[in-house]
Amino acid sequence: MLRKVSVEELELGMYVSELDRPWTETPFLFQGFFLQSEADIEEVRRHCRYAYVDPAKAHPALSEAPGARAAPAASPEARPLAASRPLLQGRGGQRYEEAVPVGQEVTRAQQAYSDAYSVLAEAFHGAFTSGKVNVPAVHEAVAGIMHSVLRNPNAFTWVTRVRRKDEYLYEHLVSTCGLAAAFGRHLGLPPEDLQALTLGALLFDIGMIEIPREIRHKAGRLDAGELEQIRGHTEAGVRILEASGGFSRAVLDVVRHHHERHDGSGYPDGRGSEDTPLFAQIVGLAECYDAMTSDRPYRAATSPHEALKAMYHWRGHEFHADLVEEFIQSLGVYPTGTLVELTSGQIGVVIAQNPLLRLRPKIVLLFDAEGARYDIHPALDLAAETTDHLGNPLEIRRAVSPDQVGVDLTELDF
Repeated sequence: MLRKVSVEELELGMYVSELDRPWTETPFLFQGFFLQSEADIEEVRRHCRYAYVDPAKAHPALSEAPGARAAPAASPEARPLAASRPLLQGRGGQRYEEAVPVGQEVTRAQQAYSDAYSVLAEAFHGAFTSGKVNVPAVHEAVAGIMHSVLRNPNAFTWVTRVRRKDEYLYEHLVSTCGLAAAFGRHLGLPPEDLQALTLGALLFDIGMIEIPREIRHKAGRLDAGELEQIRGHTEAGVRILEASGGFSRAVLDVVRHHHERHDGSGYPDGRGSEDTPLFAQIVGLAECYDAMTSDRPYRAATSPHEALKAMYHWRGHEFHADLVEEFIQSLGVYPTGTLVELTSGQIGVVIAQNPLLRLRPKIVLLFDAEGARYDIHPALDLAAETTDHLGNPLEIRRAVSPDQVGVDLTELDF
């Protein structure tokens, strides 16, 4: 039988079976887990007042460990989530409001994406021919992305999901830049920090220009020599930006350290998260997510929902747990551009997030309950529409793959 306990009573070794809120309204994407560290206990306390534990599944060895009982903590309402993260202290605090609806921002987001793509093509050409990039043009492109994301982050995220399939490297850089900017906005970074983060996120792979194309686009496993060449792109990128001038140390750090990992398994220096600049960690996280959700010659894209589940599993190893959990908070459990099936049987695509109700985003319906395609796509705000036409609860049942329903996201136009 489950036992209800306050979060102040949680101890190591307990098995948490249920929370005082839906699992998907927290960073815990998997239902049921052992409290294996004080960090686990603290994370439950960040989000809940009480939990339901299963005494039959308790792990005695963990509960008997020294310091097994954690100290009392303040209630979730007493502290903003991002500000309570030790990694982020002294960084956040800026509050941004959505200035325009997502529909009004999409055209400007598309223009910002297109401009940045063109500037990147020019930057790579300049790096190849002269070892330098056009600094003013890059700054202007970054400003376009940053301002669009500040007005409404959902619009640029949508554009990256329906992006053209052309030169993967440029698309990957622009999309990662938008993700990093949106994440920085969510964290409350001030504009000057957002600019540095976004610059680094647009140029983090500029050093790839020195890597032979046949290695960059190789579909099979890289051999040791090829892998060594790929890993050299971080230092090559720093050399190019230093030669160009006009980039701060924060930007250069992103370019050098975006492949470092929380557990020290990354490169070029094998740094752990405690020694890796925050912006480099943010870009590394955003870059990984975009790579997973993109089609590649050797594998199909992972759905946004499944990518977040995988990254949640990697937290504390590949990436700092606090950043992973905030990243999920930023994107939502069903990120913008995710195809979802409702409990009504209808299928739609997420077009905007609800920051307070992450399970109830805004969607545009594509198919009715019988599977027929809508000629005119109805918009649906799940925060306002809580029941279907029969009075049954209306919510997202699951994420679906575009291939499952024959949808090409690049052809959608609302």
